[in-house]
Amino acid sequence: MRIAKTLVLIASMMFLGGVCHAKALKVGIEGTCVPFVITKAESQYEGFDVDLIESIAKKAGYDEVTYVNMPFDALLPSVLTEQVDVAISGITITKERNEIVDFVGPYYDAGLNALMPISQKEKIKDVANLEGRTICVKQGTTCSDYAGTIKDVKLLGFESEQQSFNAFLDNKCEALISDDPIISYFLHNESKEEHYKLKDKLTFEQFGIMVSKQHPEIYEKISTALKDLMDGDGYSKIYQKWFG
Repeated sequence: MRIAKTLVLIASMMFLGGVCHAKALKVGIEGTCVPFVITKAESQYEGFDVDLIESIAKKAGYDEVTYVNMPFDALLPSVLTEQVDVAISGITITKERNEIVDFVGPYYDAGLNALMPISQKEKIKDVANLEGRTICVKQGTTCSDYAGTIKDVKLLGFESEQQSFNAFLDNKCEALISDDPIISYFLHNESKEEHYKLKDKLTFEQFGIMVSKQHPEIYEKISTALKDLMDGDGYSKIYQKWFG
């Protein structure tokens, strides 16, 4: 009888000829999207988006979350080629992106803004004052797309948000365009005395979780879990933790 029970237990652990591992949600991220994704150490991440996707995964019935860190402009291709199940890292929902992938959300109202040295406060007060200037951006983003529409602008594009900020702080450009919450977080935690942002945001945008159109079942599970979080107090607790 004991042998029979053991065989049943072993059989229950087998799946398609192999051992059945815990069901994991594979998430594509860009590890320098502060404060949405922050790399603490190798394969260790924190941030608003990290807390959010882990809460969503738990509600959706996943046993664990595994992360694949990559450049921002690789996130959409990684979803299309099914290297990851979903992607999250302050990804703006756009009509163009929505034509080839689905978005769960929106889960965050954002928008673009510009960051400048405090010495430019009387010279750069709106987008018109950015014309003809050198601007740092993260490539493959709506930041880069928007900055490219400014008259006579010279763009310096970088793979990560951190590289873009580093170049700005090294005075390689006169301004930086990024998501307003990222700039606000930087000013609040790093350098509110030496830098400033425009009073009015450049655009209104919303962030979403990217999912392949080939996997509506993942979309439904993630979408339902996000709605539950936002209807309850789960989302607000995460928001208060990172943004007050």
